[in-house]
Amino acid sequence: MTEKRPSPTQHAQISWNQQGTPVAEQFDDVYFSNVNGLEETRYVFLKQNNLPQRWLDSSAQHHVIGESGFGTGLNFLASWQAFEQFRTQQPSHCLNHLYFVSFEKYPLTTSDLVKAHQAWPELAQFAQRLQQRYPTVMTEGCQRLHFQCDGYCVTLDLWIGDILEQLPSVYTGSAGTVDSWFLDGFAPSKNPDMWSQALFDGMARISKPDATLATFTAAGFVRRSLIEAGFAMSKANGFGTKRDMLVGHFPAQTAQDPDTSAQNVAIIGAGIAGAALAYSLCSRGVTVDLYERESQAATAASGNRQGAIYPLLTPTKPEQTQFHVQAFLYQQQTIDMAREHNPQLGYEQCGVLQLAHSDKSLTAIDKIAHARYPQALVEHVGEDDANRLAELTVDAQGLHYPLGAWVNAPGYVNTLLDKAAQTGKLNLHFGKELSGFIPEADRVTLSFTDGSQASHPRLVCCHAEQALQHDPQLPITPVRGQVSHIQSSPQLSALSKVLCFSGYLTPGLEQQHCLGASFIRFDLSRELRDEETRENLEKLQTSLPRPWNQALNVADSQGRAAIRATVRDHLPLIGRYPDLKAIYRDGYAEAWQGEPLPVLENCYLLTGLGARGLSIAPLAAELLASELTAQPLPASKDMKSLLEPQRFYLRRLQKGRPLP
Repeated sequence: MTEKRPSPTQHAQISWNQQGTPVAEQFDDVYFSNVNGLEETRYVFLKQNNLPQRWLDSSAQHHVIGESGFGTGLNFLASWQAFEQFRTQQPSHCLNHLYFVSFEKYPLTTSDLVKAHQAWPELAQFAQRLQQRYPTVMTEGCQRLHFQCDGYCVTLDLWIGDILEQLPSVYTGSAGTVDSWFLDGFAPSKNPDMWSQALFDGMARISKPDATLATFTAAGFVRRSLIEAGFAMSKANGFGTKRDMLVGHFPAQTAQDPDTSAQNVAIIGAGIAGAALAYSLCSRGVTVDLYERESQAATAASGNRQGAIYPLLTPTKPEQTQFHVQAFLYQQQTIDMAREHNPQLGYEQCGVLQLAHSDKSLTAIDKIAHARYPQALVEHVGEDDANRLAELTVDAQGLHYPLGAWVNAPGYVNTLLDKAAQTGKLNLHFGKELSGFIPEADRVTLSFTDGSQASHPRLVCCHAEQALQHDPQLPITPVRGQVSHIQSSPQLSALSKVLCFSGYLTPGLEQQHCLGASFIRFDLSRELRDEETRENLEKLQTSLPRPWNQALNVADSQGRAAIRATVRDHLPLIGRYPDLKAIYRDGYAEAWQGEPLPVLENCYLLTGLGARGLSIAPLAAELLASELTAQPLPASKDMKSLLEPQRFYLRRLQKGRPLP
């Protein structure tokens, strides 16, 4: 395979004119009107899209605005302010979630964003929250930002990259995605490449029936191209000294599909995957029944005292890397929410050091170091810098992930469940081990080992290796992992970073460090073993042979063992549950003609998170929750396909190879 390297995101080059308005040097154009940019936004985009009257008339729970240039975020902030005013006036209205889907090729730096926002003091409360959450690491693709407010939610999907490349990758259901378009960006004369038929066709592809459109320009070729794409267009009076502008709508071609979003979902498994999904769904108003075989949550792989959080970077697999980076950046928001809800949650964003401990690991580290990842995400460090960062002598070069962290996993899981329970939408059922399920046209009947049954419109299996009991052909490998709890020492107590080598070692928590972990495939025992404790210590001592770890005593060590569900391509299984009985029936592979693979009706999977569950579970859950509720997905079509559980069977069928 030819090595691919990510293209670094280029920030906007800004200058400021005499009126204090930011000017994009790439396009020699202002970001907003020198006279009154906020009033222009309100007139051109809010008024001409008939907002908030359309919100008042809506019977939906969410409204989606699409925008062709994020810039300073002025349109987003003005929309947020208008939506808050609408919710204040209509606090019991069903419409309580505003999505703002925006595309930006040259994002502003945080400092330029802050300076630009000073022009609108009345938007300060919204601008400050955006500035706090504005991505410190800009990578191509969608970065989802949540803003929970009093009685409503605003979600910004910031798609970084050229809109002509990003827009075609936006996933949309049969009913479309966008309700209102803000066709912004720099003037057609300044940025002709963007104002193209490809853009307008892409907008039409993801527009809902009767979606509206507004743009400040009245250029004839823009109007004709939008008509060609399927929009009905007309002129309206322009703002200020501008004579005309364009407005339009996307006519409904057929009757709209009925609402198929889930109102009740059963989840199996109360680990990090199930807890994150319960939180995402309950936050959307979906009633969740969560079934767990044990007497409490986080008893399996999600029960470790300290779990490391950092992204999996594989330069030769850019699609895989993009998911892990996007998930790593997204999880910080969930952690922040959890810590706000539970200030006692054990957590430290201390950074992670991935150290070279062998020739193979050195080669892998060199590949990452020479790929052009943002320095805020990962940086190469020599031995001296590694020692300084760790505050302990490691004498090894490696990679530093400044945003890396550790978290107390069971505390995190239970905080997510507690936050979900606050919505009044979560029903917890402990001591309920799934023995089987029967999909039907509109329900799924669940059977449990205690003889009881339950019926729900949707089922999501999040129960890791236990899913193999129902379908042994699932592409999951169970892996036993034992973590050792080592008492601290005077030297070890100085450790300030999570160290990753052939194992990992965390900074201290209550005078104990987590040292791990063993990796034994197909071993389902959860019994604590002394020999694996010794092996964990030997990994540390042979990987980093330093005096401070040679004297560590394992005699009084404790720990825990759990089973991780791993997938060979290091990506989770997220999506429709494949009908494996149909796929594996005699003659299916030979007769297959490229049609979609059969799936179990109303059944989904969210599992296979492996050792990266704490890093990827929040985004994985958000993806599936968005799909289940027919809301915008924070992922491209390609990424969604990359995560589908049926991908392994599909690849083999496409290549004419026998199923495993």
